[in-house]
Amino acid sequence: MTMGLHCPECDATAVRRTPRRGLLENLLSTAYIYPYRCEVCSSRFRSLEWGRRYRKETPSGDRRQHERFEIRCPAWFSTDEGGPPSQQGEAVLTDLSLGGCGLETDVPLEAGTVLRLQMQTWEDQLPIRVDRAVVRSIRPRIVGLEFLQFQPREKHRLGLFVKGLLAVGRC
Repeated sequence: MTMGLHCPECDATAVRRTPRRGLLENLLSTAYIYPYRCEVCSSRFRSLEWGRRYRKETPSGDRRQHERFEIRCPAWFSTDEGGPPSQQGEAVLTDLSLGGCGLETDVPLEAGTVLRLQMQTWEDQLPIRVDRAVVRSIRPRIVGLEFLQFQPREKHRLGLFVKGLLAVGRC
């Protein structure tokens, strides 16, 4: 996280620098203007960080746009995108961000599988529903998911949950 910056959309302080895109952002970086992304509302913005130089980002295996936070929450998923027979399963979230999550499950899933997901975040709230998430990585018992589509209200609820975790120091 970057100290002192606030998201212009939601005023959250949970922002982090994100890779530059295109010629304009590379030129702006010569004037100390860098791109950032809010961890709460996912907004992308630029900000002046006078006197601060960052080396140009180098490609790495981690293409995440959001920082993931360790967490243990129950989740349920199903597949029904055609192709192989539909699967259902229970899981535990191992980490979470606005862009995806880690899911611990005994159900074998393949990279590229599209899921519907429900996450029980706060005990006194309805589960947050993700309409479409794709399996991006597979490790023993844990799959990495990227969120592709969910209703704006559900995305907002997820942002509030992440913001709440930050506020109580759980992340």
